[in-house]
Amino acid sequence: RNVLHFDELDTSGATLNLMNALSGVVTHLGALRNALGDAHGKGIFSPDVSENIAELAINTASTISTAIIRRFNQIKEEAK
Repeated sequence: RNVLHFDELDTSGATLNLMNALSGVVTHLGALRNALGDAHGKGIFSPDVSENIAELAINTASTISTAIIRRFNQIKEEAK
C-alpha cells in the first residue's frame, strides 16, 4: 500500500480504505488456499470445493493483481 502510494489517489481516503480492506481479502484468500488447496499434501482425497467458491477466489485474485500491476505501471510511467 505504501510503495504504490494509493493514499495519493484521492483526498477523501476512500481509495486507501479500499486497499486496506483488500489487504484483508488477500489474507483470507491465502487461508482459503491453505484450507481447500491440495498443494500441501492433504492426502489421497481432493478437497471438495464448489465451482462458485473457486471462481470467486480466482476472480478476486485476478482483480487485485491487475489493480496492483496497473498502479505500479502508472507510477513507473510518471517517473519518466
